[in-house]
Amino acid sequence: MADLSSAPAAAEYRPLSGAAVGGFILGSVFAGILVLATLIALIQGQPLFLPTWALALAVAGGVLSFVGQIHIRNSEGTRAGMKLARWGLGLCVFLGLGYFAYNFVTGLALTKQANDFMMEALDEHSGFFPTLRKGGENERDFHQAFLLTLPMTSRIGARPEDGKRMRSQFDQSTTEGQPGQLSAFRRMPLAGLMMSYPNPKDSPVEPLGVKEWHYEGRSYVVTRSYRISTPEVTVEILVPVQSTEGAEEGDARRWFAAMPKGQILKEVPTDLGKGLQYLRFQAREHVDQWLIKLNMGSSFEGYSEKDTPDWEAILPKEDVRQHVKQSLAKLFASQEKGRLVGLQPSQKQEYGPWKQVDGKVQLTQSMRINLPPTSAPGFPPYGIDFDVLLETVKPCDPAQLVQQPERKEWRILKVRATRASPIIAPK
Repeated sequence: MADLSSAPAAAEYRPLSGAAVGGFILGSVFAGILVLATLIALIQGQPLFLPTWALALAVAGGVLSFVGQIHIRNSEGTRAGMKLARWGLGLCVFLGLGYFAYNFVTGLALTKQANDFMMEALDEHSGFFPTLRKGGENERDFHQAFLLTLPMTSRIGARPEDGKRMRSQFDQSTTEGQPGQLSAFRRMPLAGLMMSYPNPKDSPVEPLGVKEWHYEGRSYVVTRSYRISTPEVTVEILVPVQSTEGAEEGDARRWFAAMPKGQILKEVPTDLGKGLQYLRFQAREHVDQWLIKLNMGSSFEGYSEKDTPDWEAILPKEDVRQHVKQSLAKLFASQEKGRLVGLQPSQKQEYGPWKQVDGKVQLTQSMRINLPPTSAPGFPPYGIDFDVLLETVKPCDPAQLVQQPERKEWRILKVRATRASPIIAPK
């Protein structure tokens, strides 16, 4: 009979470490998600992005696998699963780091492209800030800057040098008489500020931090802040820059500044800026009082249709153009009371062109006049937007108004029509 004492000892059972098993499972799930997402991205021709919860799996799996290894080492041979822990940690760390490296490099490339689009005029599809800066002196550059706020698909065929076509294509008023896209862009504070200082030395732009970048609706969006320093104010703005991806492989990626989604983060006016704010407020009050006087029976002999050089662009149809021009001439020359229909206060302007001539400050204030309805067929009531050029009666130093504020007397030098739109009654 065999000696039982000489038989090999039964294998000792050692339970698996729960942390090691959990880490391996989470690492395997993360690896599966990454492989599946990569295949889908390749098939659909889209970039690879993982949801936050998937990345959380990798972090949790790595932590559990690391804890599992420590647990097994400290168990003095009572726990098993070291290979599972090592595999789990490897899957989470190496695949996770690989994805983060891909994401980091992609982010660097995209943020550089978006910033180059904003800062450098490399071609007609880039250079938003320098192009907008020149827009105060050149209408073509203003139109080009506006086009850079539209997706590439919306600006195909546009001709920034053709003012008439630009107005027809991009400045159609709403049924409520609100300004079209082109006029609304001109009224944006950023546009008014940068076009006031066309010299780059007077309005340098400094890129600040990137708030975020992401991919949505087959388009990249990079949101970054910029600091613009001018003699009157230092402004920090947040601008989302969005891409238009090529329709076919090999097509260049184009960018546009999504200005309606932008926001001003900080404004620090200088003494000059504070003085100009004070003067713009006074100019606006003067225009409002002037409109009231017109409606009470005063006439304005300073109006001339020749002060508006681009009537054909504002009103392409000859019969409508002549009707509006004649109506405006009669309106300003008349002394009839209550002739201004739907009198509206002039528009508040935070920034805009200004200059000093013989020490007197000249600046522009926007206003709107509604022409009364007419019985003539085909001529509905029209709303006319104007730029009113005003000048202080006496020389004035805006920067000194901070220490010695005083009301200034103003005179209106010129009234120039900028836009005309039919007023359509709501149904």
